[in-house]
Amino acid sequence: MDVYFSADGGLNWAYQGSHTGWYGDKWYQLKAWIAPEFRTNQFRVAFVLWSDFSVAFDGIYIDDIEIRDSSTFFFFDDMESGPGDWGQPVTNWDYFASLDGSSLDSWNSWNIPINANYLWSEFRVKFVLNTDFSVNHDGVYLDDVGIGRAGPIDTHAYLDGTSMAAPHVSGAVALLAAEHPAENLENRIQRILTGVNQLDTLTGKVVSDGRMNLYESLIAGPPELCEGNFDTDTDVDGMDLQTFAGGFPSDLSLDLNGDGVVNEADLARLAAHFGRNECP
Repeated sequence: MDVYFSADGGLNWAYQGSHTGWYGDKWYQLKAWIAPEFRTNQFRVAFVLWSDFSVAFDGIYIDDIEIRDSSTFFFFDDMESGPGDWGQPVTNWDYFASLDGSSLDSWNSWNIPINANYLWSEFRVKFVLNTDFSVNHDGVYLDDVGIGRAGPIDTHAYLDGTSMAAPHVSGAVALLAAEHPAENLENRIQRILTGVNQLDTLTGKVVSDGRMNLYESLIAGPPELCEGNFDTDTDVDGMDLQTFAGGFPSDLSLDLNGDGVVNEADLARLAAHFGRNECP
């Protein structure tokens, strides 16, 4: 194991020495002198494990790190509950996956899904290096470890049906309302219906027998609505005249000019549209 010091938060590292060998399954105290040039508020220490093929053992366990002089502790971490926040030792671990082989001197991304039963506040993860005598290389470098949830992926797909058509037409009506704010809702509907491209494949399948053409709907003049089509059968005929006669003069739904009364002026407007077929 090599020991390195840094005086600038890890930008530059200086080798301080190595420790190797077997200590008979016992804890052994190791010391390293911190030279004055490293005694800054950006001081960092790194332990680097090197493995080779000569001996196959666990590696090195590190515990109770101290930075001190003869009388004062400047830093202490017992690796369980100290400032390093290692937490209490975890006794139950589940193996998930392994990675070996060479990355050809490049960083590789590695993703592992976390099962739902691990998603709680006491979740922990650890990486264990196993060494043997087959290959003599550096080992494994870890960087940019993250735990998160994948965000939505923006993709395009072909969809059909009324659930797709409804928002499409609703957006068109909103645009028509912005371009022609003085028109009422009936006029906007008629702009959509009269601006369609007629298609034989849609005949009898949709009300307009065509496909919406927003450009044509935008540039078209205001549609002339039928007046007097009281039964909404798309024709202004004798049935509508009979309805008018039956409600005259008290039924305000027959007020065609919007003056608040039902009189001869409304009858005149009905007469002007009488006989029209396929009324919008």
